[in-house]
Amino acid sequence: TLFISVDPYMRGRMSPVKSYVAPLQPGDVIGGTAVARVADSRHPDFAAGDLVLAPLGWRTAGVLRLDKTIAGA
Repeated sequence: TLFISVDPYMRGRMSPVKSYVAPLQPGDVIGGTAVARVADSRHPDFAAGDLVLAPLGWRTAGVLRLDKTIAGA
């Protein structure tokens, strides 16, 4: 992960006070979009080294399956 989104609504998720979003529980990954570099891929459209925008959340690495309804056909 190279960049993560930091959005105002996330503060509400980090507090036990009632909010319009559910609070995070210990061990939860903070959700959000990230720019990441592909480390390894078995998909023909992505190669190691490619940059992607994906819903990785706040983590150093993630494993994703391509969702064609989001990525297009």
